[in-house]
Amino acid sequence: MLWRAEGFVPRQFGLTGTNANGHRLAVEFGPSPVLPQLRGGGLQWPRVGREWGTHVRFSHPGCWQLRVNAGARRSELTLWVRR
Repeated sequence: MLWRAEGFVPRQFGLTGTNANGHRLAVEFGPSPVLPQLRGGGLQWPRVGREWGTHVRFSHPGCWQLRVNAGARRSELTLWVRR
């Protein structure tokens, strides 16, 4: 997944997630800042802001609630995962 935040965002970036049954999201890589030389490698989305990359594994299909923390900024994202 690629995440983007606009404005001032500290280097700290956290990602957690659970489903309705309490299974936790497996974050296999990241969150890591996307280096400027890697930007645009297939993703052509001209927007301002810092980017972070993550690789996650959803252990079960269903509804997942992801929580993102970037300094004092917080957000939630709900995803429906199918196999």
